[in-house]
Amino acid sequence: FNVGPATIVLLSDVLDLLEFRLSLEVQAAGMAAERATPQAMEELAQALEALMQGPEKSGSTTNADFQFHLKIAKASGNRYLIDIMKNLGTKMIPRTRMNSAYTGQSNRSTYLAGINVEHQQIFDAIASRQVDAARAAMFMHLNNSRMRLREAQKLQAFYSE
Repeated sequence: FNVGPATIVLLSDVLDLLEFRLSLEVQAAGMAAERATPQAMEELAQALEALMQGPEKSGSTTNADFQFHLKIAKASGNRYLIDIMKNLGTKMIPRTRMNSAYTGQSNRSTYLAGINVEHQQIFDAIASRQVDAARAAMFMHLNNSRMRLREAQKLQAFYSE
């Protein structure tokens, strides 16, 4: 199993990776809602807070975004999910592979604010132990990313004709 910069080159590669993540992370969110320990919830809350502080503090949200998703995998208690997430690393975050302007997001702060609302919804569902809501929130988050990238793919095809 190898996912790296050499394998994530095209927009279609990023879309494939998002589809892979959908199959894993929706279930991970549900398991986290069911199984998270108080310590795992504290770590997830800290990861969310770092993500919400955004680029104002660190200049980038990529690692904070990855850490949030990794903490969900850890909260699931499934070691294979954790290992896969660690292997993917920050490569799994679409904006590490694509310019946000290229994905049709000209206002980066508005784009990140929308993503942060999605992250908050995931956290809230996990924290309240709502398994189905956690799965739905993660699905919505990843599917929204997929839809944004599909729009970018259409723009790319339009401008390359």
